Amino acid sequence: MNRHLSTFLTLGRVSNLPTVWTNVLAGAVIAGGPGDVASTALLMFAMSLAYIGGMFLNDAADAAIDARERAERPIPLGLVRCRDVTIAGIAMLALSIAIVVFGFHHRPAAGIAAVLLALAIVLYDLWHKGNRFAPLLMGACRMLVYVVAGFALGDLCGSAGASAGASADASADASAGALAGALAGTLAGNVQPLLYVAALALLLYLVGLTAIAAQETRTTLRSLRPLALLLAPLPISAIMVVHQLASGHPGNGSAWLAAALLLSLWLAHVLTLLDAGRRGRGRPGHIPTAVGAMLAGISLVDALLIAAFAGWPPMLLAVAGGLLTLAAQRVIVPT
Repeated sequence: MNRHLSTFLTLGRVSNLPTVWTNVLAGAVIAGGPGDVASTALLMFAMSLAYIGGMFLNDAADAAIDARERAERPIPLGLVRCRDVTIAGIAMLALSIAIVVFGFHHRPAAGIAAVLLALAIVLYDLWHKGNRFAPLLMGACRMLVYVVAGFALGDLCGSAGASAGASADASADASAGALAGALAGTLAGNVQPLLYVAALALLLYLVGLTAIAAQETRTTLRSLRPLALLLAPLPISAIMVVHQLASGHPGNGSAWLAAALLLSLWLAHVLTLLDAGRRGRGRPGHIPTAVGAMLAGISLVDALLIAAFAGWPPMLLAVAGGLLTLAAQRVIVPT
């Protein structure tokens, strides 16, 4: 593989990109979308830039620490300058925001959410070492991908938004009316309320994952307590699927059961790896391997939440994202 390409892929931790794509799919489905394929692909590209840009900035911020603890990373190895990585990371974040703002200009709330996502990414990168709230910040980053996708691709055209747009049109020009209508519709709650519940489930999973990942350079794991948070999507999504079916909305109980079983089995596998790390009887790579498995599991969480709102096809797409992540992790280190 070309050295420059290899450095880019390693800095960007691109093996985990499929989990970003399934985040976009899940956020869109839960909010009543997605729309056309082109818009979905455009948003996936924008969120990919945000993810890779954030990973670049993470390595730049951690350069001094990596020189001591992770000398195999590209910056300590001298493969790339920290300054260049910083500039590239900022550029990718800025381009991500620009794509959402201009590509989905009729959805101004999506642009606002994209800005908040970029701010959360930068805050995490600059303030995650020694910060007890770092797992919450990381969870917020992924949660905001759901929100951006919901605002950009979801069905936000509710009656409140329409009436607000009409009244605004009466008092201003058409473009101002459309903007006011879109914002009023969002603030009035026309975004699928369960989008936020699903985002909470993903947030809790990421908090648990990040708390464990922070210990991956240790030879033994101090505690398995964060693992409980990885289970949070199961009861939360169960409540969601019951609500959907009881309300006569689209959903698929059998697809959800399949996704729940798959996620449960996968977490059992993760627990085996982590328990070996906690007891110190596993090989040194057990904890990083478990972290990689949990990262791939993000797509399984997406599949679980998607199944509460749609049928088998989109759920299986999310599962495929997890499999693609695992395959990519065999070539590119995920952490």
